[in-house]
Amino acid sequence: GGEGEDPVDPPVVEKNYYIAGTMNDWAANAEGYGMTDNGDGTYSLTITLTAGNHSLKVTDGTWGNSWGDNGQNYTFVVSAACDVTVTFNANTKTVTVTGDADIAALKQAITDADYEVVE
Repeated sequence: GGEGEDPVDPPVVEKNYYIAGTMNDWAANAEGYGMTDNGDGTYSLTITLTAGNHSLKVTDGTWGNSWGDNGQNYTFVVSAACDVTVTFNANTKTVTVTGDADIAALKQAITDADYEVVE
C-alpha cells in the first residue's frame, strides 16, 4: 500500500460483515470490527473482551440487515477477559462465539436479575 494507490478505482464488490454490540456502542460498521472472509461461506473476527455480559449482532455494515440469536441479540457471558472469536455463517445466517475462557450463551429471556454477578 501507500503512495501508489488510486482512489478512483471502484471498490471490489464483496460481502462485508461487521460485529456490532456492547463492545463498540452498537456501531453497524465500526472500524476494527470488520469480519474476515474465510473462503467457505463463513466470516470471523477475534476481539478481546472483558469478563462479564456482552451482546452483539453481525451486520452487513448497516442496520438494514443484522443477525444474532434467532432475530435477537446474541448475548453471552465471558468468565474471564480473553480473546473471543465470533463466526458468522453467511449461508445459514448463524452466529457462534468461542473463546479462551468459558463462554455461556444466554437466551434473551434471561435478565441481569436472574443471576448474581460475583465481583
